[in-house]
Amino acid sequence: MKVNSRSLTPYVVLMWTAITLVFVATAPVGGSPGGPDGQFQTQNGSRRRTPPPPQSPPTVISIAISGTAALTAVGQTSSLTATATLTDGTTQNVTNSSTWASSSSAVATVSSAGLVTAVTAGTATMTATYQGKAGTLGITVSNTPRGPGNAHDRVGFV
Repeated sequence: MKVNSRSLTPYVVLMWTAITLVFVATAPVGGSPGGPDGQFQTQNGSRRRTPPPPQSPPTVISIAISGTAALTAVGQTSSLTATATLTDGTTQNVTNSSTWASSSSAVATVSSAGLVTAVTAGTATMTATYQGKAGTLGITVSNTPRGPGNAHDRVGFV
């Protein structure tokens, strides 16, 4: 169709008649009438493109814990970080949203924010759980003596 010597091929044209509305649509060159997904839905004899289905939010694949795994003195603390890997390939810090636990609170405790505190010499496993997935990190506490008996604390040590 041409109006004033111009092609209306890539445009939508509405024409009124005495009885009904006529809808004429043409696709741009290289396109499809339904757009990229090419889907149409018929309703009362008319055609319209349906929206694509909603995307599912990404879910957690795994949890990784990072931080210092070796504590050298009773009372020493270390902050751990829990990182979730999601199905869309991204990562997210979930430290404060995770549930934290220690396998041996006699050796080391862990707070709800991932702060580990050494209690006595030994080993313990710290676990962070988020959305049903868990990550672990082994912690070793050694009780290095301080004071005159330690060679590093002697006066004149070179």
